[in-house]
Amino acid sequence: MDFYWAKNEDEARMEQNALVDLVKTKKTDFDFARFSVGLAIGTAYDENTKTAIASCVLFDKHGKMMGEIASAEVEVDFPYVPGLLAFRVGPAICVAVDSLCDKADLFLFDGQGIAHPGGFGLASHIGVLFDKPSVGVTKKSLFGNYFVPSGSAYCTHLRHPRTKETIGYCVSSERERESFFMSPGHQVSLPESIAIIKAIAGDGEMPYPIRSVHKHANRLADECWKKRITTEDRRS
Repeated sequence: MDFYWAKNEDEARMEQNALVDLVKTKKTDFDFARFSVGLAIGTAYDENTKTAIASCVLFDKHGKMMGEIASAEVEVDFPYVPGLLAFRVGPAICVAVDSLCDKADLFLFDGQGIAHPGGFGLASHIGVLFDKPSVGVTKKSLFGNYFVPSGSAYCTHLRHPRTKETIGYCVSSERERESFFMSPGHQVSLPESIAIIKAIAGDGEMPYPIRSVHKHANRLADECWKKRITTEDRRS
């Protein structure tokens, strides 16, 4: 699918404000009981070549990889601005997921959902564009107040600083690994989103499909830069 992408920060914020009202995380049609296939999406960006890289892989409801993987590299000269990641890596994501999106019931992103200053993180943005149920998971919290889970607690609420509403969760690990953060992106409610993560992540570790595609995207970014260096060396 082809989408228009803003070229500067002001235009990007205007686009976010125009699309955020399309996000649905309360009354949705998503049925967790019927969820069987997800699509994990990870990204990277090579500053040297101004190239956005996206990788995606299909996985089952237990987080097991299903083998089909797709990737894309797109030149995007958009600066790193907290809260505007979609405009930097979104073009590559849309190309990468296009061939696999119809096979998946859900998108799982290495990025924010509604736990975002504008309520419209990467998972929400791409979810709205494809009108697909989506959930975002990250290693660090971009927005919201929380307490790290203690004892046997699986997760704690991530709350909006002003309204105090729950916008996501901080998920703990039984094996004392670092906690991670998650929030619904689009067409998935808060209860459904944490149920999905419990099924995929199990003991509270960052979901394996996300860790896998993130590494794959970073590897492609390294290769992209190496190709550029090799090409320049040959020319000189």
